[in-house]
Amino acid sequence: MIGRHLASFKEAIERGQLILAGRTLEPGDKTFGVAIFEAKDETAARAFMESDPAVVAGLMTAKLHPFAVALQRKNP
Repeated sequence: MIGRHLASFKEAIERGQLILAGRTLEPGDKTFGVAIFEAKDETAARAFMESDPAVVAGLMTAKLHPFAVALQRKNP
């Protein structure tokens, strides 16, 4: 299932939807993942989140947090 989760995220990167994704390095049940992606509205964002294969399978849970960039470094 993790392979399907990563494949889904790789496809979202290729589409330009997923900006970044990763997980914390804390052990066991303290770890959690973060995915920052673009969506046209909350409905589309929720659909992206809820269609993740790991979420669908109940392996991972997800919460939606709208986010606005305030500051961003320039890429070299």
